[in-house]
Amino acid sequence: MGSLHATSLVLSLRDRQAVSLAKAITFVALVGALSVLTIFSSLLLVPMLSVERTPRLDQDVRLLLLLAAGSAFGASGYWLLLRSFWLKLRRFSNLLTTVALCSVATVVSWLAAGSLMGSRARDIANLVPTLGWWAAFSFSLYCGDLQWRAEKGIPAASDKSAC
Repeated sequence: MGSLHATSLVLSLRDRQAVSLAKAITFVALVGALSVLTIFSSLLLVPMLSVERTPRLDQDVRLLLLLAAGSAFGASGYWLLLRSFWLKLRRFSNLLTTVALCSVATVVSWLAAGSLMGSRARDIANLVPTLGWWAAFSFSLYCGDLQWRAEKGIPAASDKSAC
């Protein structure tokens, strides 16, 4: 899924001269590797959230913390890759926005997917957390673009801002 989003992002870049085939392939491959690594990144928190160390935390809360941590890891890694390859002028405050939006979207999407699992929409429920995460990440890029345009005095496509 990460490679798919990275490919669509590379294809939608405005500055086509900055995109070389080798750079695009490297970026998409790194994002794909990061996607796989992100799945396992939350396992680093398992020892810290063990029952002995956190006896008052419910199992469901532990799971949501693991999901939020994995989401934060993936969002920050992907954002840093984007910044190093294409969006070099992004501020690090946008990184914090991205991590917060993606972590919240992951937890909310996971909860929503859980409520859909018993219904006919079970196949869609499996995609809800991924779609929620990518929507939050894309929205954070949109907000960062609006912020960058405002700082540079470049008019946005519309005067209405959702950020």
